[in-house]
Amino acid sequence: MRSFKIQLAQYRAQVTQTIVDLLEQNSLAPTTYSESILAQFSKPTILVIEDNVDEWFLIRWMLSKQFQEAEPVWLSSADQAMAYLDSYGLSEKSLPVMILLDLYLPTAEAGLALLESIKANPLFDAVPVITISRSNDVEDRTSAFDRASNDFVVKPADYKDWQQHFSLLSNYWEKSVL
Repeated sequence: MRSFKIQLAQYRAQVTQTIVDLLEQNSLAPTTYSESILAQFSKPTILVIEDNVDEWFLIRWMLSKQFQEAEPVWLSSADQAMAYLDSYGLSEKSLPVMILLDLYLPTAEAGLALLESIKANPLFDAVPVITISRSNDVEDRTSAFDRASNDFVVKPADYKDWQQHFSLLSNYWEKSVL
């Protein structure tokens, strides 16, 4: 897997080049100053596929604290997620650096089917998919790992536990794997 920092630099370069191309098409002279300013604001994405809006807000808050260099993107259903992910084949969007997938969308079958679809697409081979769920059932974990989930995280019950989980998630994925 490509390192997170390399992917971030490539993403910034891609966005900067797109902006420079647009400026040139409109006969505006790009400057190093504008390129460096714009590059600071381009962020890779972490897709959050979660059907509960309250949990999305909490996850987004935690991601903003632990993965400051990435932009969380919310997809609220399996259908919406498939449409979004299918659009990668039709555009030059940068791939997400991570996908957080709620297992119950609203059923485990829907979440597992989406996980299978994501992992069956060669475009997403290098993108880690972390399954998240309120369930601590061994069968749910096994089903997720059988479908190539990179990790399984049980959603915590309170705010402090969410902080701890996302801190551990950040330490592991950002420093060890990405």
